[in-house]
Amino acid sequence: MKSEKMKRCARKANTIPVFDLEDAHPLNKMASMRKIASLCLALFCSSSFLRADSEDFKSRILSSADLTITVPDNHTLKVVNFVQDADTTPRATITVALSSGSADVLQASLTDDRMSAEDKSMRVAGAATVTVTHVTGANVFITYRLVKE
Repeated sequence: MKSEKMKRCARKANTIPVFDLEDAHPLNKMASMRKIASLCLALFCSSSFLRADSEDFKSRILSSADLTITVPDNHTLKVVNFVQDADTTPRATITVALSSGSADVLQASLTDDRMSAEDKSMRVAGAATVTVTHVTGANVFITYRLVKE
């Protein structure tokens, strides 16, 4: 008798439990489906966070040369910080060139003018060429991100 019991226990230890939703109680089915749905939602959310991390912000300091950013079609350029460290005339500017023409769209804030710097952000939809001009006698700082739509 003992050996038969031991054989059954050994067989049970080597098997992997299989859950059959057809034979389960309706409340257990719903709980299992909720677990599956929450797992799918978690995977979806984590994949969108990974996508956001792949399009990191870039920062550049311009002291002697202009910066040109090409914004391809189906992309957006987001500028979140654009300042210069000296009060010069003219100020550093961001110029956007489209197929229909170009325009100066943003002037740099001064680094000591905190309120003004926080208000200056912008977005440019592609296709466009964005030029950030430097100014003599000042360092220009810009933070931006290029995002595929």
